Amino acid sequence: MRAGRASARLLSQPLWCQMNIIKEILKNANETDKLKKKYYTLTSFVGLLAVFTGIGLVYVLGEPLAGVFGIDINENITDIPTIIITCIGFFIFFFLCIYIGMVSVTGIFSSYMCITGSFTKSEAVNYTFVGKYPANWFANAP
Repeated sequence: MRAGRASARLLSQPLWCQMNIIKEILKNANETDKLKKKYYTLTSFVGLLAVFTGIGLVYVLGEPLAGVFGIDINENITDIPTIIITCIGFFIFFFLCIYIGMVSVTGIFSSYMCITGSFTKSEAVNYTFVGKYPANWFANAP
């Protein structure tokens, strides 16, 4: 599959219709322990940097977005009348920021790996959006 088609397939359908993408992300995350040592270390570093980037986005964007939605961040949480909706919104916002951070960092990393010839375009797209590792990264690879 060409990289353009793969990214179009991933981005063309709404996320709530893409339960198979969520399953793919979870499956690929479980395969991390099967990687060769150097790739395990590399992908752990990239993942850590991605999560910190996502948390940074939460910190930078959280307060301005709270103001947009009329939430006073200095108010006691029990005094907010729509506490359930606010909490659900925060969790969605938090995980969305983490995913955006991960896509940003892995996208930059994948682009670099593509430029150096270590990834094909389809491997770069798969690594960026669903965390699928190239076959030669696994310990049982030839």
